[in-house]
Amino acid sequence: GLNSASQSLGRLRFTIDPNVQYFDRGGNRHKFLGRYFYVHNNNSGNQSNDSRMYYGEYQYQRRMDQIGLVVTAGAVGIYTTVEAELYNGDYNTRNLAGYLQLDYKVFDRLNLSAGVRYEQNRLQSPDTIRVSADSLYRIPDGVAKESKPVFRLGANYQLAQATYLRASWGQGYRYPTIAEKFINTDFSAGNNVRPNPTLVSETGWTAELGLKQGFRIGKWQGYADVTGFVSEYKNMM
Repeated sequence: GLNSASQSLGRLRFTIDPNVQYFDRGGNRHKFLGRYFYVHNNNSGNQSNDSRMYYGEYQYQRRMDQIGLVVTAGAVGIYTTVEAELYNGDYNTRNLAGYLQLDYKVFDRLNLSAGVRYEQNRLQSPDTIRVSADSLYRIPDGVAKESKPVFRLGANYQLAQATYLRASWGQGYRYPTIAEKFINTDFSAGNNVRPNPTLVSETGWTAELGLKQGFRIGKWQGYADVTGFVSEYKNMM
């Protein structure tokens, strides 16, 4: 449509991803994952943005083969800064999380898995957001916080030589992005995108039951996999 396209005047994005993996004398694995992600978009129509993301994760894994147990634990930190005409202000977000997963081989045919992750989110924004031409929304000190745990369970059982039954259940959690809460722009005549600062996080869960059957026909080998699952979302964005 008329005046509906923006013109890109310049664009730059790059990542730097340092990572280290180390095995100590006890066979334990230590892993560090890092990322610096830079994005710069210089667009017409007050649609430019400049953002930086810093990501760091430490993960520890210990295998106890004598009892069939694998322990994986870690901590994650993510920090993002955004300066954007699209959002009419400066914003930053912080996500801190810790997680633990246990994988246990009960006996030769049964494997169990259980995990938990705890997340803490913090979003810093301007304390006053214009949601329409004549309406303002105020955020005390410009800070929104939320914390929540999520859990998961899984099992895999070998029914026969090439027959496997599996089941799993897991929760999901997603905090709104800066764009989803605060984007504020116009395109073409009468087409507007306005902020939604009251947007809340999305939660849900998924359960699955599946059967995998291997087969051989002459020199050919393959498998058939049948699965059923159900997912439920609350406050889906």
